[in-house]
Amino acid sequence: MSRTHLAAEFGTSSQTGVSKGSISADAASAWAEKASRELPDILRVFGFSAASHALAGRMEEARRSMQHVRRLDPTLRIAHVAEWVVLRRPEDLVTFVTGLRIAGLPE
Repeated sequence: MSRTHLAAEFGTSSQTGVSKGSISADAASAWAEKASRELPDILRVFGFSAASHALAGRMEEARRSMQHVRRLDPTLRIAHVAEWVVLRRPEDLVTFVTGLRIAGLPE
């Protein structure tokens, strides 16, 4: 599955409520970027930002968001993602974790 497709999958049912397949990687990244500016101290927001940017292939933005995630919670690991974010569909969690891995969150 391509990063663009993964980003579209991730952005469709995470927090946006948009129907499956109707959001682009660009839209998911734009939503995450806007939310990160408006909610600078919310870990989940920067996690979504890092994952969205990584899945869209925007590695500089993904790294910047991941650095902020690590400042907010230096102990956060892939193994603990399900404890701090709730996604309705298991496949969305898999996509989110994939984005976080690409962005550099430690296992």
